[in-house]
Amino acid sequence: MNSKSVWIVTISTIIILVVAGALYWKFQSNKYINDKLNETLKDTNIDATIKVPSADPLGETVPNVNPVEKTNPFTNIYKNPFE
Repeated sequence: MNSKSVWIVTISTIIILVVAGALYWKFQSNKYINDKLNETLKDTNIDATIKVPSADPLGETVPNVNPVEKTNPFTNIYKNPFE
């Protein structure tokens, strides 16, 4: 082998090892963070404090409001000729 191909193989190997090490370190740190978060959530009993809203927040009490009547304060002043 000539020296140029030895350098290419050496540099390629170093780059592959650095990328593999960085990925391994990244995934291990994420696993550690997820484990700690899961422990904290289990200790706090957070599921007992969450209140899920109902599908109909007003229930049976619906206000008697027509938004069309309240939009124009000048209804008595001008008569629309196209109506």
